Amino acid sequence: MAQIRKAKITGKAQKIANASRLLQQAEKTFQSGQIQQAKECLYTVLQYKPQHWRALNDLGVILFQENNFVEAEKYFRQSLKSKPQNLDALLNLIQLYWAQKQYIPALMCSLKTFRRFHKHAEAKSILLEVCTGIVQQFCFSDASTLEQQFFHLRSYPKLVSEIEEIFEHKEQWNQHFTPQQCLFLEATFALMIKNLEWFVLNLSRLTTLSQANLETIVLFAWGLLFSNYVFDAVFLIQQLSKADSQNKVISHLQEEYRQRKSNLQVQQLYRRILIIMDQGIGNMVMLTPTIRALKRSLPDSEITVLGRQPALQILAGWDAVKAVVTEPPAEHFDLGFFTIWSQDFAQKYGEQIKGQCRTVYQMQIGNPDVHESDHYFEIARILGFEDEKPEPFCATQKADVSLPANKKIVALADTTLNNNGWERKRWPYYSQLAHELIKQGYAVVLIGGEEEAARFRPEQWPSETINCLGRFDLPQTADILRKCDLFIGNDSGPAHMAAALGVETYVIFGPTRVKKNKPLGKKVTVINKNLPCSPCQYTERWQKCTDWRCMSQISVEEVLRAVVPQQQEKKIVASPIIENAKKILIVGVLDVPSSTNVFMKKGFEKVGFQVDAYNYRTRMRQLGTPDKMWNDFQQFLNGKRYELIIFSKVNNLHPELVTYASRFGKTWYWFMDNLDLAKRIHADEYAKRADFVSATSEEVSEWFQKVNPNTFQIIEGFDPDTYFHEDLPKVYDLLFVGNATEKRINDLRLLRNGQMLTVFGNGWPPDFDAKPPIYNEELRKAICQSKIVLNLVHSNIFSDRVILTAASGGFVLSQACPDLRKHFRRKRHLDWFRTADEAQQLINYYLTNEKEREKIARSGMRYVRRKYSWEAVCSEILEKSQTLPPRTVKSQERVGQRVLFVSWHGLGDNVMLTPALRKYKQLHPNDYIAVAGLERFGKSLVQLLSGLPFIDEVIPCLPDAWNDFGDYKVGVDAVIQKAQAVGKEKDFSKVVMLPTNRQRGYKLHKIFRFADEVGVQFKYLEDLQTELAVSKEAEKRVEEFIRDYPKPILVLHTKAGNQPKTLSPENVEKILGQYEGYTVFEFGRRSTSRSILIPEDDMEFSKALIKRADMVIAIDSVVMHIAGAFRRPLLAIFTVTPVHQAIPLSYRVDVIGVDNQQTQLSRWPKLKKEIQIKFPRREISGYDERWYFEGGSSCYQGYWWGERG
Repeated sequence: MAQIRKAKITGKAQKIANASRLLQQAEKTFQSGQIQQAKECLYTVLQYKPQHWRALNDLGVILFQENNFVEAEKYFRQSLKSKPQNLDALLNLIQLYWAQKQYIPALMCSLKTFRRFHKHAEAKSILLEVCTGIVQQFCFSDASTLEQQFFHLRSYPKLVSEIEEIFEHKEQWNQHFTPQQCLFLEATFALMIKNLEWFVLNLSRLTTLSQANLETIVLFAWGLLFSNYVFDAVFLIQQLSKADSQNKVISHLQEEYRQRKSNLQVQQLYRRILIIMDQGIGNMVMLTPTIRALKRSLPDSEITVLGRQPALQILAGWDAVKAVVTEPPAEHFDLGFFTIWSQDFAQKYGEQIKGQCRTVYQMQIGNPDVHESDHYFEIARILGFEDEKPEPFCATQKADVSLPANKKIVALADTTLNNNGWERKRWPYYSQLAHELIKQGYAVVLIGGEEEAARFRPEQWPSETINCLGRFDLPQTADILRKCDLFIGNDSGPAHMAAALGVETYVIFGPTRVKKNKPLGKKVTVINKNLPCSPCQYTERWQKCTDWRCMSQISVEEVLRAVVPQQQEKKIVASPIIENAKKILIVGVLDVPSSTNVFMKKGFEKVGFQVDAYNYRTRMRQLGTPDKMWNDFQQFLNGKRYELIIFSKVNNLHPELVTYASRFGKTWYWFMDNLDLAKRIHADEYAKRADFVSATSEEVSEWFQKVNPNTFQIIEGFDPDTYFHEDLPKVYDLLFVGNATEKRINDLRLLRNGQMLTVFGNGWPPDFDAKPPIYNEELRKAICQSKIVLNLVHSNIFSDRVILTAASGGFVLSQACPDLRKHFRRKRHLDWFRTADEAQQLINYYLTNEKEREKIARSGMRYVRRKYSWEAVCSEILEKSQTLPPRTVKSQERVGQRVLFVSWHGLGDNVMLTPALRKYKQLHPNDYIAVAGLERFGKSLVQLLSGLPFIDEVIPCLPDAWNDFGDYKVGVDAVIQKAQAVGKEKDFSKVVMLPTNRQRGYKLHKIFRFADEVGVQFKYLEDLQTELAVSKEAEKRVEEFIRDYPKPILVLHTKAGNQPKTLSPENVEKILGQYEGYTVFEFGRRSTSRSILIPEDDMEFSKALIKRADMVIAIDSVVMHIAGAFRRPLLAIFTVTPVHQAIPLSYRVDVIGVDNQQTQLSRWPKLKKEIQIKFPRREISGYDERWYFEGGSSCYQGYWWGERG
């Protein structure tokens, strides 16, 4: 608070008739700036009248302005003592306290002022200003400041007493303040004395206010966070996000939210959840990913869904939902959510539901082009779910229907509501389609309800049609659908059901929005006519349309072409001069190695297409004139047929060539720059002539939409073979790559501000000391060597370097722009700034917070590598253009990358690497995967990992960074050098280093460290299971070996290469005392007379013996990990290594050991709970329930027996 009230001599002298001459003279001389003369006059007045309240007050003001605070306070107090009803002295005293940062006296004095002068506007405003200043001083900082300073204010008993009295008589305050002001003052006082319950009880007051000030929202956000109502606080943080100037407090609130959201108490506060959805079948299916996510984020939650029949049948019998109801049940809920389609129920039951829920939120639809499931999914995001959106759900129940076993079955569904114009979604040619499908050998099943049954005319359909209309409820219908090979229908409930069940689904769209309504699933194809007037949903065209051409003009032949690829091929080969191969043509620049078109070509080839290239710029240079090139292009196309012809980087090409090319295949215009350039080169002329158009920025795609409705925004991709992460030393603090522009020069001069900035590019002034431009491999290495990579934006688009940086594992700090916010999540994939000051704060923060920086970079890398590879971008182009990939190309015939994963760690660590490699192979089935390990392990490493289907080769070739070198860093450099040499020698396309850098919390476990470094993510507990294989021959050898020994068998391992892990014989005897009657086989040494020594020179035999064992007792070693891979009963012993670094995770393990700073055994139950919440079991699982996180804890002879994990 800069100033509350200007210090001044009061003007009340003019209102007092008998004021002394000296007092008048003092005031006049003060106002004219003669301070010393004014003081002398006032001292004289006080000689005659020592208790003259006005003279005392005025003298206090003069001393205050002279910064003589002690004397000023004395005179203000004497003035008040002389005349208690002295408003000016009180106001000036408040100002005095504030100037000295004495916040409690200022607040106490403002409360006293209000009590005495509550009818005065100044008394009310000064209290509001003081409270606002205190809130801004303390509550716009971080949680620790609040704890240490703001909450310390409650240590003043008198203040607490004052505040408690206010809460007892707060109805009096309502007479003097507006509802917004009352709520702000109460919130200030409640947080000040840490009355956190008040915020929970009064949250409804905040949500019902039409407008609350910023400080009130901040107070409520802190109050709810400190009381662990963190998800309610998230709603408020979202409101604050709209105020750009408050980014600092938002980051503090978000940090506190991240710290608290996994708290077990939080889970208990959000158990009972009510979701209101009063719409149809498809809407309910699109809600189910949100319900799945809620159960994963809040495993103990009890979810009730209020909706309509028959849509509620979608959830029938689903254990993720406690109840489905058609009227609000008579119970209390912690949270209620009105989804975007709940207006009728809100009107009918709104007040009742508000009374039953602690808090109720109304979700807003916002952008109508956002997929409907994403609107619902905001609920899951708010309630702490951070992973990708889960798959949808659809209940099934056995249906009594006979379907042919020797034919492919196609389900047809001409379903829709018969009101509000939804009938226009129907396609009129289903019966003709059924005739054609049956001719081609398919069986046809009709799906629908009673209304569809009433419309059915059997004479119009083939006699072989299987009519299921009106005979089955939704779960039974779902059972029929999942037995079908194909589904064809319009935009309605059955299409969403089929897609959710994994059936190959074809949806005919016309008036409704594909972006909003496309069914969720991996096998969904959209068929539409793409008329200029379509879609008309949510536009005025909806009411005006009378012919519904968008559906009627889609022919049976078009649907057959999409569904049955042979139809399309027959049409293509009608002319003998047309080539039969599935090909794509790229018209652009493909003879420059760094060109985008080169990588695009590679992406289409990975999808399975052959790609031809027409390098129009080179041909123009060679031929000399546009006319010659026109003829050349015509001759090039003659006799060919392409699935898709893509025009890219064709700024100087005549637009009519696009029109001409459409005779030889569908055409696509690809544009990769900003709106200014698009207008300058008249790019809309190309766009209007192409069948499909894409732009990398939203503003350009919106401009193209005016001339071509088949326009999409598609972000430029990256080549995974060129851009990948490599763990290199950080040599650059700040990196910027790009050529100079006036804006970039000015921006970077503001941003660098003493920081070490490295610039690569042309045209930079001398003070930047810029280096030459870099591309591809050089660019990737520079990114990997940088702590922060800066990105500057023009207009509202971002550079492709954001994608390249994230794909290489770099940390991106970018200027904010709309496109960036649309495609990335802040502080999860990257971070951005709006002002130079904010950029400086973020740069300083991330340079000193390596863990946070690396965490965001890893998350961004996983996201970009999954979504924006050129293979993914090309697949999106094919999907948008409805171009099917060649079905004749078998996935096993496609050639993937050769990838070398470099693991210079122990044998047990290589076992913990297997979940990450298994997941990688699932994502990249065509890649050749090799593991490079320590040379000293030799045959043991090869045998350890042999037989695994996701590892093609094991190469023990690396030096030992720990033991072969005096300095570990020097050893690591030697490992990297050797690995790169082997990668080059054996022609690997990618070499991935696996340093297993330490992380916090449960992510210290090497299974998670390896996953991050391999670039994969886990969803379920079963994904964390390590895996090994053993040969039948080795199993036979073990059975012969143990044949004559008494059973059961116990395998023991108590000696490690790491000496501190080794157990003493005394401790071994204590442990074995619990296992009388076992035959003990021991690896490495004999630590007990009971054991039979097994040599360690045959890893295949060792694996087979451990797999056969009835019990395994092992220290943290490869034996423990082999037992974990084969899920054998295991007692794991930890004495010097963290239990949560290596313990097997996916089944029951008994843990004992010394609980110390190294093992951290006592932390394991909490971390185990985090893993359980983060990685639930698969809902359909063959595993026995008892193997998951059960058991208690006990103590045995000084050893801590941990909870079973």
